[in-house]
Amino acid sequence: MIAPPFDQIALLQTRLPQALNGPEDFTQFNQQLAYAAPGFSLQPQTLALLQDGLSFEARIAELGVIATRPGSLHDFYSALMWLRYPRVKQAINAIHMQGIVLHGAKQRSRHQQAVTHLDEAGAWIFSDSDTLFELADQHAWEPLFWQQAKAWQSRSPLGSIRAAIFGHAIYELMHAPHQTLAAKTIWVKVPSDFFKLDIAAQDFALDHCIAAALLAGTHGHDPKPLATLPVSGIPGWDARTDEQDFYQTAPCFRGKPAGRVYSEALALLGN
Repeated sequence: MIAPPFDQIALLQTRLPQALNGPEDFTQFNQQLAYAAPGFSLQPQTLALLQDGLSFEARIAELGVIATRPGSLHDFYSALMWLRYPRVKQAINAIHMQGIVLHGAKQRSRHQQAVTHLDEAGAWIFSDSDTLFELADQHAWEPLFWQQAKAWQSRSPLGSIRAAIFGHAIYELMHAPHQTLAAKTIWVKVPSDFFKLDIAAQDFALDHCIAAALLAGTHGHDPKPLATLPVSGIPGWDARTDEQDFYQTAPCFRGKPAGRVYSEALALLGN
């Protein structure tokens, strides 16, 4: 079964290698990256590359070089996110560099910790419905995923909702069957006609909106306000989403921690 997150990046993968191993794979990928993020390139992480004395983040900031381990699924999916959300990736790098200047390389600020959570296990949740966001806010998982399953696939009387997976560790873990996964999320309120756009157009708008919010520190400034979403519950993700009992018994569907307050939804396109 091909889960929704893999469907989302299928458009990229049709014109890219399925992994990054030899020089030809890197060359092919960098040809695409030149359009998405001019000035940046993937380079195989070798001992020679690491001898430049720069940290991973500083190498990106100063040289535009993204050290990438050949054959690593983790690094491959991170590279795909450089194509899909290049401005968010650059914003995360800028936040890390700000933290390094202020706190040094061995200590991470709360801002750095938050964007690291997003980089590894983040997702954007976008909807035209305040009610659907309220269900997510309250961890009302069975109503959100089971009773409102149609909202995730097309449109329910309450509206529409979708998830765009950003965290490359989530993609990597999708290769291990039977895991239930959760993401740290940023919510984005969109107009109803946003769902008529193709994935590339949606990604372009989300990339600009979320990158600006991260840099401004209005969202992703601290790990705690990042809302949790058990993405395994998204209809179609897991075979068990066809069973109502899954939402009642799986350990990933936890209640909201007492006193926790999540960041409000970003506004996109005037909403």
